Amino acid sequence: MSEDILKETDRVLHYGRLFHKYHLTDEVIEAYLLYLRHLSIIITNPPLVRVVKADPKDNIILACALAAKADYLVSGDFHSLGLSTIAVSQRFFHQSFLGLFFKEINERALLHSAEQGLFPWPIH
Repeated sequence: MSEDILKETDRVLHYGRLFHKYHLTDEVIEAYLLYLRHLSIIITNPPLVRVVKADPKDNIILACALAAKADYLVSGDFHSLGLSTIAVSQRFFHQSFLGLFFKEINERALLHSAEQGLFPWPIH
C-alpha cells in the first residue's frame, strides 16, 4: 500500500455514483482508509512508473508492487495484465487469484484440523 493508493481510493469512493449507491459517508470512508492503513505495510517512495498509457492511475499500483517486490499482481483490469516489462512473478485476474487463495486457505485449514486431531483418520 502507498499513500498514493490511499489517496486514489479516497477519491474513487467519493465518486457520486459509488458514494450514493453504497450509502457512504465521509466518516465511513475515513474509517475504511484507517482500516486499510492498519492492515497494510505502507511503501514509502515507490519508484516512478509510467508504463500504463491507457489508464495512468494504474501506474501507482504497479509502482507499489515493484517496491514491495510483490510475488503476485492481482487485477480485474486488463491494462495492467498485459504488461511484460513488470517484474512481478505472477499476474492473475482477481477471480483466478481468489480461486487459488481459497484453495490454499482450505488446504491449510484441513491440515490444521488434522494436526489438532479433529479427524478420526489421517490426512496426507
